[in-house]
Amino acid sequence: MRWNFVENALAAAIAIACKQSKAKSALSNIADSFESNIQCSRIHSVFTMLHRLCICEPCHACRYSFQSTTCVLSSVLRPGTYNATRLQPIQPVLEPAKWFLTEAEMRASRSGVPRNGLQLYSLGNNITTYPVTSDYYSAILNDMLSVSSTNDRVYFAGWNIANVVMDPRAMRFDQTRLTEILRVVQAKGADIRALIWASPQISAGREVQRVMNDVLPKPFDGSARFVYDDRVPSIVGSHHQKMFIIKRNHQLTAYIGGVDLYKDRWDTITHNETRLRENAGVNLEFKGWIDAQVGIHGPAAADVANNYIARWNARGEPIQQLRDSELGVKNPPHTPLANIELDPTGKYADPLVYPQPGPSAVQIVRTFGCKHKGAYNSFAPKGEFSLHAGIKKALLMAQNFIYIEDQYFVYVPDFLEAMLTVLPRLQRVVIILQPIPTGWRIFGYEKLRYDMLAPMMRQFPTKVQLYELKDADNVCMHGKVILIDDAFLWIGSANWNRRSQSHDTEIGASIVDTEYQTSPDKILVSASAREFRLKRFHEFTLSSLEKLSAMTFLQAADFLHKVAVDQTGQLRPTNSDYKLQYLFYWFHTPVRKVLDPESFCDLQDHRKNQTI
Repeated sequence: MRWNFVENALAAAIAIACKQSKAKSALSNIADSFESNIQCSRIHSVFTMLHRLCICEPCHACRYSFQSTTCVLSSVLRPGTYNATRLQPIQPVLEPAKWFLTEAEMRASRSGVPRNGLQLYSLGNNITTYPVTSDYYSAILNDMLSVSSTNDRVYFAGWNIANVVMDPRAMRFDQTRLTEILRVVQAKGADIRALIWASPQISAGREVQRVMNDVLPKPFDGSARFVYDDRVPSIVGSHHQKMFIIKRNHQLTAYIGGVDLYKDRWDTITHNETRLRENAGVNLEFKGWIDAQVGIHGPAAADVANNYIARWNARGEPIQQLRDSELGVKNPPHTPLANIELDPTGKYADPLVYPQPGPSAVQIVRTFGCKHKGAYNSFAPKGEFSLHAGIKKALLMAQNFIYIEDQYFVYVPDFLEAMLTVLPRLQRVVIILQPIPTGWRIFGYEKLRYDMLAPMMRQFPTKVQLYELKDADNVCMHGKVILIDDAFLWIGSANWNRRSQSHDTEIGASIVDTEYQTSPDKILVSASAREFRLKRFHEFTLSSLEKLSAMTFLQAADFLHKVAVDQTGQLRPTNSDYKLQYLFYWFHTPVRKVLDPESFCDLQDHRKNQTI
């Protein structure tokens, strides 16, 4: 009796604390259909109540009624509220120009400086999406082996690099190591260059650097083939763009996305090649890898190439004397690269040819921080935040749904504002995340993710579907993908955090098709976007593409949830609960400024709605 009294008293105190802090959890224990009736139940452990500042679960959807002394549905779930899902989808916008940044918006993202060397956007591109990393590795391996002349080029950039096996399934897989392939490419006369961030894990790329700079014949001017680049905004900054560019026989293909030529990355759609990965030395921290890359054949590939060349030719020698001793590496002298439509010497014209125009419109968007110490003066003197502006504009265009996969998905003020603006009219938001590692939680990443998710989950508990990969599989979710209405697809290197949006170098492709297909929802959609989503749902649910292709989007989203609840696929439902320790994160803001820094040129505009 006495314990019941204490428990009720604690419940009342917790209810007041919840109301004052507006801290709700974000776990949906819904079976079968995501919108099935939510059953509210009381949390019996007082310690759990205290830890979560919550009396009833699921906390984001239920509340404690002192009048009835029971758990009841939150007001946002009552009939007639704006949380109710609209069953009939709206025809999404299909005109590329309405999704992409305008000339004025592009210039504004660069603090008024025009963007030279890259088109605003381009039509006539053929794109291939690679939701499976082994397919991407196979594509660039085949491209490298197909070079044939001294005018051909192979350029790549990344966050890190290692002497990886390009095809672990090959009988003699050691012969497909990156350095072995580069020897073959160079023997055919092609110009090879690598631009890699000078990261703390710099030792992983030493063998690739040695072979490219000391073993392969020098370029025509005797300069470096491999450059470690430390020209970043701050000591905690990085070069995060992942690019692979191949020019052969006057044709250009560029790949961008989240995949580095590094350990762990190569994997198949089934994530069950453990022995193969171990034998080829792929495994580092994980047993599998989920990521995305897009191959562009067409005018937008030249934009990617021009971005690479601009970075290579940037002012200042990377790895200054002070950093030589710190990092233990030294770059040979490097000289500027010629325009992509010239031969590598820059003396003769070697124009690009696009024999078969494709159906995709592409806008290349980027991040270059404002504080660059003059390194970006030739191409982004006041920074560039077109990636941030482009994603925000696309989010605000959403009519039916938004699908997101991200490694971080932490608080970005502008993006949260955009999501809360469009959620009242959306059917669903589906988010696939990487679990936050234990070590990162100490520095507040879990709280930053809560700050991003809690407002959406609290206001729209039956619209936001949240999942992580199952712990037992030890597969990493590394994708950086935003897909809207099966009409718009964004694939890039940037994470959903302030660092990627304003500080580190990033690159992405916004894609809208100009040819359409009719979906089971009886609306016109982009073939590229819908096919990527179906492939990803096929991977996560282990169901056939034929079965998924026959479903409306809501049917597919409900099926994804059912499989996740049953844990018969790759996913499990997750949450973003409030935790009592968040009250003691007095160090949160200064630590966040170090781990997730901002480098917008006009912070006043970008921080006007910021509370953290």
